[in-house]
Amino acid sequence: QVGQQMDLNNFKDFMIAELYGSNSSVGHNVMAWKPKNTGKWRWIMNDFDRCLYSPISTNTSFFLGKTTYPFSNLMKNSSFKQQFGIDLADHLFTTFNPERIDSFMQGFANNIRNEIPRHIERWKGSVPLNGYDGDPIPSVQFWENSMETIRMFNDQRTWYLMNDWLSYGYPKFVNLSVQVYPAGSGKISINNKL
Repeated sequence: QVGQQMDLNNFKDFMIAELYGSNSSVGHNVMAWKPKNTGKWRWIMNDFDRCLYSPISTNTSFFLGKTTYPFSNLMKNSSFKQQFGIDLADHLFTTFNPERIDSFMQGFANNIRNEIPRHIERWKGSVPLNGYDGDPIPSVQFWENSMETIRMFNDQRTWYLMNDWLSYGYPKFVNLSVQVYPAGSGKISINNKL
C-alpha cells in the first residue's frame, strides 16, 4: 500500500544519500512532491550543509529515530529492509565509491580554488542573516582544511556504514572478484546491475 502512494526506489536512494552524507539536519526542511492528480510521492534532496564532517557520527540509529519521514516504519518490513541493504551496498561501492567521490571533489575544488581568496575578502566580517551557522570562510587555510576533512570523511564513511549495518541483521560483507573469460564473451550482473 505504501508503494502505491510513494516511489520506494526514489525514497531508498534519498535515504542512502542522507546516510552516506551523515546529514544531521534532517529534522526540518524535508521535501517531497507529486503531480496533483496522479503519480507517487517522490523525495527531494536539500539542506545538506551539515554533512561530510565525521565519518563515524550520525549513524543508522539516528535516522531510524527521525519521524520526519517513514524510514523507521519501512525498515520494519522485511522485504523493504532486505532491498534497502542491497541498494545501500550497491551505492556505497559505485555511486559513493571513495575513489569516484574523491575525483569529483578534487575537480570541484580545483575549479574554485583560485576564487577562494576573493571570496574570503568579499565576505570578511559578514554576519549570517539567521544568526547561526554560515560564518564566512576566515582564510584559505581554513578552506583547505575543510577540503581535507571531506577527503578523510570520504575515505572512511563507506566502511563505517557497512560495519554499522551489521547491527541491523545484515550479513558481513565479503570481497568479490569476478571476471569474464575470454574477454568480451559475456557480461556480469550483480543485484540486477551490469
